[in-house]
Amino acid sequence: MRSQTLTVIGSQVFVFGGWNNSVCYNDVYVMDTETMFWSQMITSGDEVPPCRAHTATASYVWTKARPAGVAPSPRRTHTCFHYNGYVYLFGGGDGHKALNDLWRVRAEPTAQGTYEWEEVETRGGRPFPRGYHTSTLVGHQVVVFGGSDGQECFGDTSLLNLDTLEWSHVSIDPPLTRLAHSATLVGMYLFVISGHDRSDYSSQVLMLKLDTLRWETRAIYGGAPIPCGYHACALHDGRLFLHGGYNGQEVFDDMYVLELSSYSYLPQVPEFVIGCHR
Repeated sequence: MRSQTLTVIGSQVFVFGGWNNSVCYNDVYVMDTETMFWSQMITSGDEVPPCRAHTATASYVWTKARPAGVAPSPRRTHTCFHYNGYVYLFGGGDGHKALNDLWRVRAEPTAQGTYEWEEVETRGGRPFPRGYHTSTLVGHQVVVFGGSDGQECFGDTSLLNLDTLEWSHVSIDPPLTRLAHSATLVGMYLFVISGHDRSDYSSQVLMLKLDTLRWETRAIYGGAPIPCGYHACALHDGRLFLHGGYNGQEVFDDMYVLELSSYSYLPQVPEFVIGCHR
């Protein structure tokens, strides 16, 4: 499958939704990271429609949220992140154009059982409209990297301070264009894996050191995944799990594991400031 979500809860990895170029899924599969055993999760509650290019938080009982007031427009290929009691939504595409609006909703319903969205006003100039980007929460900031508006493949990086709601845009040398990649925070590094670079699919593992905002590469051993994008990636117990993907012709069902044991110190770094040593 491609364009699914991969979510870690405890020692289990939950895979939801996705698409195989002909069928869209609403199944939930679970892999135990200790035994590497797959099982299909039996869920209950409200039926969830098949979907892809979505965001998801896995649970054992589905409940269809009842929105109140104005809600974001329908979209896909957006990103979501949780901060200070809110789930934030940024960007995506509605099938006609790319978007760069920012919304948030409280993670808990109101006393009436509804979820109330609000559009968030920001300062500093928003990033260009885009989907297929990544938004990674780092402390009280979000790092928005790459993506596409359907015409261009972006390599820019923007920061959103969630306390002041102000955007800033940083220059990274050399620039790196990516869409449909994954970006996973490991200590002070952002591991950017695979994706499309405007010309072709990649299987690269690149590390953005957030205190210097410079790219680094390390020697990677073992059998690398086939170059792809639209995959899902998550960190658990010193390992990066990469599932599925698409290379323009074939949809994959593999699970790859990148062991970080030789770099086990990375998640243990003290607090740092993004871009403080440029």
